[in-house]
This record gives sequence, C-alpha cells and structure tokens, in this order.
Amino acid sequence: MHRSVTLAAVIVIAAGIAWFTWPRPDLYIRVSRGGTAEVVGLFDAGPLPDTVYIKESGPVTVRIENQDTITHRLGIFGVARTHTNDFTISQPGVYSGYCTAHPGRRLTYVVR
Repeated sequence: MHRSVTLAAVIVIAAGIAWFTWPRPDLYIRVSRGGTAEVVGLFDAGPLPDTVYIKESGPVTVRIENQDTITHRLGIFGVARTHTNDFTISQPGVYSGYCTAHPGRRLTYVVR
C-alpha cells in the first residue's frame, strides 16, 4: 500500500512540474464554432480584446486555434478552418489588421 501511494505522489508531482514548465505560446487565441475568439490563459479564458499587449522576451509566439468551420483572419494572422497555427513575431512593434468574420473590427497586437 505504501509503495502505491508513493508512486501516485511521484506521478502527480511529475505531471504538475511538466504542466507548469512545458513551453507555451506567449499568446494563445481560440476561435470557437460560430466565430467567437477568446484569449486562453493557463487557468482561464476571456474575450479577445481589440488591442492585445504581449510582453517581448525575444521572439514572441502567437498560437491561434480555429475550431470554426470557416477560415479566420485575426488581424495579421490567418488560420484555415479546423487548424491550429503558430506564428512568430521577432521584433517589438504595433501590428494591426481586420477580422474577416467581423469586417468592422480592427485588431491590434502590441509587442513591447
């Protein structure tokens, strides 16, 4: 019994360490069916704002997961339907463009 508990504890600790140290993108955006985009954090998710601020720590990785049935363009990033793409921004600056699903909406990414 003692060995089983010890083994379970080691597995839980190893999984926790892997979860918190696994490389993640600097910005993760998920587009759900119906075209609703949200910024996904480690423990939560919220609506995609018109301006997104990203800290610069070398090249910035932006991951966009498109679960919708149509291709979406979120500012400067385009993702085909049911695909996930990673994009790299290598320089700080302001990058903006329009959303294809919401033509009047301008999205801006500010990399500091």
